[in-house]
Amino acid sequence: MHFEHNVLCQPVSDDVDELFFTYDSVLRDVADRFTTRFAATLNACRRRGFDADCRTARHNCRRLERCYRRTLSLDDRRSSIIAV
Repeated sequence: MHFEHNVLCQPVSDDVDELFFTYDSVLRDVADRFTTRFAATLNACRRRGFDADCRTARHNCRRLERCYRRTLSLDDRRSSIIAV
């Protein structure tokens, strides 16, 4: 993405309504981009054929996260991150 074409890099108006509209539209665009990726990742795991494997992986990941929260050990943290 070229920054000179970005809305946030354009000259700023003194109109409060226009500033708010720009702020709102940029935040919505960013949120839409990230939530679409996140939702696609979740749905891929819930497709048929992946249910048992995903359930096992989620269970193991949550188990490792609980272990890290309990011990605060760097090794446990690494294990929980790798499991994701």
